[in-house]
Amino acid sequence: MDKSIDLERNIAEICEKLLYPDGQIFELKIHNTGKSLRVLLILDKTSTNNGSYSSDELSEFSREISSVLEEKGLLSEVSLEVSTPGIERTLRNIDDYIRFCGHLVKIIYTEITIDPEKGKENIREKTDIFENLGVDGNKVQLKKYRSKSSRKSKKTDETIELEISKIKKGNLYVDY
Repeated sequence: MDKSIDLERNIAEICEKLLYPDGQIFELKIHNTGKSLRVLLILDKTSTNNGSYSSDELSEFSREISSVLEEKGLLSEVSLEVSTPGIERTLRNIDDYIRFCGHLVKIIYTEITIDPEKGKENIREKTDIFENLGVDGNKVQLKKYRSKSSRKSKKTDETIELEISKIKKGNLYVDY
């Protein structure tokens, strides 16, 4: 069996026990550097609305995971990095849009319009900042947002509904 697959399974089992019920693995990547395996473990605190563990909590998880890996004889082969998805984390599915309702989001999406003169569909990719108003079925309800640095008003009343399948990429957005 591939060493990285076995290691991934071990780390996933360890994390499941350590994180339950407050969190989960957001992403687990293992990269073979030639000399060792580099493990990037991104943890999501699902019990909060911001998804972030503190640096102290991350350090504690790192120590606990390292301790279990050492007991299994795997620590000498591993370089472990533990972090969170970050302040502008990726929104991966409808559950993330439900969880982060009320937050600002940056979304890349497909917009389809009809050219009135030619009667043709125009399909284009668009990027906008919105306030996430919530989810209705498979549609995300969004309100257009203007950044603080914009000369226009900060908020508009324009709202749209986007099918989750039309969203190419979504992230939480922080207006600095």
